[in-house]
Amino acid sequence: MFFVSNCDGACCALWSVSGEIQQSGQAWAHGLGAGGLGVHLVTVAVVLDHFAGFTPPRQLYAGDVYRVWGGLPWDDGDFFTHGVLNML
Repeated sequence: MFFVSNCDGACCALWSVSGEIQQSGQAWAHGLGAGGLGVHLVTVAVVLDHFAGFTPPRQLYAGDVYRVWGGLPWDDGDFFTHGVLNML
């Protein structure tokens, strides 16, 4: 939106092309009523370093659950990653 100082003797606002598109989109969304747009979904990605070696805790054939690279115990970063993935 941009303003014109003298528009028939009064200050008025004129919409740019993108402003008109946004105004028409907003009017369309408000015209649908409450719940007309449905549920909003957000795609989330957690990017981990390939060399971090994080594996989820599991017990396949051994009693070692919290291990990285098959034998090293988890450190603080692994527990943090597990906590972030549990929140999702």
